[in-house]
Amino acid sequence: MLNQQSPIPLYHQLADIFIDQIRSGRYKPGDTIPSETGMAKQYKIGRPTVRQAMDILVRKGLVERKRGSGTYVRNQDYSI
Repeated sequence: MLNQQSPIPLYHQLADIFIDQIRSGRYKPGDTIPSETGMAKQYKIGRPTVRQAMDILVRKGLVERKRGSGTYVRNQDYSI
């Protein structure tokens, strides 16, 4: 869960959670990541915070966004 008292920004905490879940196999290549709205409700944070976290995952090459379809886990080489 996210720690509101931590000096680490919430979006970094959320990104780390999803990185761990992707690398552990919780989300496999091709799986859809929950929607920004759904994650915002689940973690009780704002949608812009979720968007920032997803931006990190996109930049790291872990997920890809498909407009109008969703965000999907990409095939990994795990050298990241």
